[in-house]
Amino acid sequence: PIYVNVSNASQVNFNMEYVTINPAVDMIDHGGKTQTITMAPGVITDLQGTPYTGLTGTAYSFGVTDSSGPLIETYFPAQGATGVKSDTNITLSFIEEVQAGTGSIIFQTSGGAGDDRTYNFDVTGPEVTISGRDVKINPATPLLDTGGKVYTLRVNRGVLKDVMNNPHAGVFGSTYQF
Repeated sequence: PIYVNVSNASQVNFNMEYVTINPAVDMIDHGGKTQTITMAPGVITDLQGTPYTGLTGTAYSFGVTDSSGPLIETYFPAQGATGVKSDTNITLSFIEEVQAGTGSIIFQTSGGAGDDRTYNFDVTGPEVTISGRDVKINPATPLLDTGGKVYTLRVNRGVLKDVMNNPHAGVFGSTYQF
């Protein structure tokens, strides 16, 4: 919830005929959320001091257009996990439903024993399954398991997108490694 103090002039502006509320924090717009405004009786009064009856329940609700790209909520295996089995499926769980964009999900190995490898998984290919909020990568061959390897995820902007076609910003650097 976002709470706004009506006496905060930077967030609430009173005009003779209306009140404008501009919260310091933006409303969540992922997944086309419905916003509901509530207000206790008497929080606002008119110029004669008559209290406004307030807003309860869903008396004042509205939708916010989804204009933000989807965000990853959880990773499996967890960020920094060690001892991950080579046949493990990798799952990215988002805060809203996602779909394929264009490009590849890439894992690059580093460190440990043996040569490093790059794994490219076409987002529309058979090794990537998208179901609701989850993107599962199921490599056709086991991941390189020569000891001490670190896997780093890279996803370029737009490889994944939400159902409103807002692109995921991508994953770069050490954001997700195991």
